Amino acid sequence: MKRIALCFMAAALVSCKPELQSTLGFDEVLDFKTSDTLLISDRVVNVEYIPLELTEDSRFGRVNKVVVENGLVYIWSYFQPKVVVYDLSGNVEFVLDKKGRGPGEYYEITNFAVDEENLYTVDLQQCRLYIYDCRTGSYKESKPLPFHVSSIEVLDNGDFLLAFIPGLMGLPNNPPPTRHLIFHTDSDFNVKESLLPYDKGYGEMGKLNYFTRADGKILFSPYLFDGYVEFDSKDGKHRIVAVNLEDSMPMKDRLDMDAWNRNPRQVIHDVPLKCDGYVMMAIAQSDHYYYFHDPDSGLFLHNSYEDAHNFVMPPISSYRDKFVSFLESYEYYESFVEHGGQRMSPECEERLKKGETVMVLSTMINRS
Repeated sequence: MKRIALCFMAAALVSCKPELQSTLGFDEVLDFKTSDTLLISDRVVNVEYIPLELTEDSRFGRVNKVVVENGLVYIWSYFQPKVVVYDLSGNVEFVLDKKGRGPGEYYEITNFAVDEENLYTVDLQQCRLYIYDCRTGSYKESKPLPFHVSSIEVLDNGDFLLAFIPGLMGLPNNPPPTRHLIFHTDSDFNVKESLLPYDKGYGEMGKLNYFTRADGKILFSPYLFDGYVEFDSKDGKHRIVAVNLEDSMPMKDRLDMDAWNRNPRQVIHDVPLKCDGYVMMAIAQSDHYYYFHDPDSGLFLHNSYEDAHNFVMPPISSYRDKFVSFLESYEYYESFVEHGGQRMSPECEERLKKGETVMVLSTMINRS
């Protein structure tokens, strides 16, 4: 039977000295053990398709961050300076698209975050945080950021997590006061705690977002080490989880493009994503790329290449007990169904044919 193929981009570089990883205190270490018999599809109980309404304003490109909060789905693409917001039935709620120089207008959106009241967007060019109503998109205020912010998240108590990722081309004009990748601040950006120190010369590229938020947790993952930092969204308490990869790329090689191409090794490529205890990780140079750490077995599970029934499409977010994926290609969908994947309704198929994106919800088995 023909294998289901997925195409991935894996072009990330890191400059990191070997001694850096040894300075981090890990709270948990996961061994990268996989199974040939137990699949992630064995943990899926339902697959649901929700077509997303397409309007002149709601069209979006490649998705870089999705947050499901307040009963709404917030979608951001780096290359389009807007946030498209849907309800859970796929109807457009509002579109934040205010590029300009007037009040409430921004030059760009380089990241965003959402809480119960506000939608926060980062404008890196102006080094400002713009604040809008999270249910209507109405402008509230803006305030200057204390330094160059690569990614942002907000805690339930109003505090912020500000990520600073030094680039390979050198530091910006307004770097943070200390060499750390994460700063936990209060609502006025006064630093409460600095996390993940890095050495002079460290830099990376390849990610447009460094946080995922779901399941009451916020995950952060740089290339500084193989793993992630897990924050409690209530108060920012955190723990550091390492993943013991089978063939991890040495830190000294991650800046060297020739070494990357000549002898590719395993790297956690995107920021891991949590869903009801499961943790999805995209691991470059592994057999299946997308893996799901199963808390019950302790194994890293993957999809089947031959049977698409309960196949978990590449997740971009999660909501309660559901992984959230986006489906844009009818051709891919046809191949998916041909290999046993669940068929959507005729109406949903027609909307996919016409170019509308379909949100796919993969419900995981109840672990309670």
